[in-house]
Amino acid sequence: MALVSYKLVLLKLILAVVFGLFIFVIFPLIVLVSVLFRTIIKILAKLLRPDLGPILNGMSASIALDNFKKPKYNLAMYFIIDGSLSIDNFQGQFFETVLTKRTPLGNLYYPELQQTVGTFLGFSFRRWETNFQLRNHVRQYDYQKELPLG
Repeated sequence: MALVSYKLVLLKLILAVVFGLFIFVIFPLIVLVSVLFRTIIKILAKLLRPDLGPILNGMSASIALDNFKKPKYNLAMYFIIDGSLSIDNFQGQFFETVLTKRTPLGNLYYPELQQTVGTFLGFSFRRWETNFQLRNHVRQYDYQKELPLG
């Protein structure tokens, strides 16, 4: 009986050492290599593809996985306005108050609204849309209360 408990204690000790080795050595090494690789890719992109902006993070990269010819995801905002507002007036106000809004340092608050996605060495980056026209991104729908939208 004492021999069985000795083997069990030894097995638990070995598992604890292997787990500790993985958590404190192997996992940080994998993270370090990944961060270094992404940093090298960012530097190469700046040198070889100056048209690309920042690399996409994990949340934004899911957008890049979508097929742009037949998209499954639709990034959209909708507004229900009581009364009337012309599409030209809305586009003008949106352009002035959102698209051209700048930080105290002079950077755009929402540059991604005028950007698309480009790839370099398998990584997704933001890229400025060459001919951004707000009218290509805003649609008007005359809601007649057929659907319960809100």
